[in-house]
Amino acid sequence: MMVDEEAKELVYGDGANGKTPRSEFRNHGPYKRPEVPFTYFFITKDDDTSKSYRMRLFNILQYAKDYEKGNWYKANPEEQFKAKTIDKPIADYLLQRPIWEGGLSCTYTSDRTAIAEVRKHLQSSRFHTDQRYIAIIISDISRDDLNKEKHELYYLLKELLMQYGITSQVIYRNNIGNPSFNWFIPNIAAALVGKMGGMAWGVKSLVQGNDMIVGIGASWQRGIKKPYLGSAFCFDKEGSFRNFNSCRADDTETLQSDLKKSIWNFCEDYGKPDRLIIHYYKKKLKREESEQIENMLRQCDFDCPIYVVNVVTASNEDLIAFDTAQYDKMPMSGTYIHLRGNEYLLYNNERYATNGKADKLYPIKLTISNGSNKNAENLEGKVVREIITQVYQFCRLYWKSVKMQNVPITIAYPELVAKYVPHFSQEELPEFGRKNLWML
Repeated sequence: MMVDEEAKELVYGDGANGKTPRSEFRNHGPYKRPEVPFTYFFITKDDDTSKSYRMRLFNILQYAKDYEKGNWYKANPEEQFKAKTIDKPIADYLLQRPIWEGGLSCTYTSDRTAIAEVRKHLQSSRFHTDQRYIAIIISDISRDDLNKEKHELYYLLKELLMQYGITSQVIYRNNIGNPSFNWFIPNIAAALVGKMGGMAWGVKSLVQGNDMIVGIGASWQRGIKKPYLGSAFCFDKEGSFRNFNSCRADDTETLQSDLKKSIWNFCEDYGKPDRLIIHYYKKKLKREESEQIENMLRQCDFDCPIYVVNVVTASNEDLIAFDTAQYDKMPMSGTYIHLRGNEYLLYNNERYATNGKADKLYPIKLTISNGSNKNAENLEGKVVREIITQVYQFCRLYWKSVKMQNVPITIAYPELVAKYVPHFSQEELPEFGRKNLWML
């Protein structure tokens, strides 16, 4: 079986349609541009190497020129000519020129003193409450670095900036010198659009109705005693979200409270939902969890169908399907296969024609059930198709990369939130982080 062809369509800033962000986003720009301009500034270590990379990155983002000897625009013509060209400046992706304000950038002398020095800088009179800011953090900490304290600094800087209402983009220093850094820029641009409140690309909405969609993901990490849940509330069918949060996996009271508030907010903006659809990281809701949600809905004084969709990567269970019409046996994007009962495999990749290009993305396994304890397995075929189409389209709205992903953002984004929060000094998400895609 296959989702409708129109469900595969993505929309961009100039009204263009397509299916492959990695080749289309750079040409057409974001579907929804940020409404408010943002001011950019750098955070780097106070050493000559970091300062050189900072200048280099500024020129790449501002002028699409790899030049480290100062501002490329002010260099003499001979020096300008020698500089390597990097595809296009970031403004051409954002359809909005970044604002760089002198004196905002910050350096710190060591990892040990970084938080105190950056906090002091943020408390200065340079920053204004009526402006929006993005911090570009140039980090010398490799993802593979085994030093725990260095990695904790990464999380604590994110938390500190959010406490001051500032979102951030972390760029690994050595990547700036990578000959392939040109291909990093679209990913950075897509993430920045989301962090500034825009949409890098959207989907054509096929499923009609007023659905409230909730995503609940989880993160288990070595060294963290208990798993954390991340939650994303009030996704509408266009992919917009209203609220994030995170709590320990056993703190169902916080989860219920957040869900209740989000339903009230949803009703204020969109009216009562026709359906509540929960994308869940677990096999299915426990009986007590289902009863708690139903009781909470009754407290909100409305009744609507509840559907729960468990989403897991099929590779974990070695469930793979093959398409013998394809040279590498990878099924086309949008293919879904009924396994048994209410279980399905769903493929999202970049193959849209027989033997076309395709990354080797595993399918995801969906288990769809009625959230009510009554007739839990009784689902209409139309409902199943609509829910699978929604999941497929949410897979296509991942803005951390222009490369297609196989997990819906209703699970992927909350999982990212749950990955960060246990490392924060307060072990909770700052208020600013509940309404911003800071984790991209």
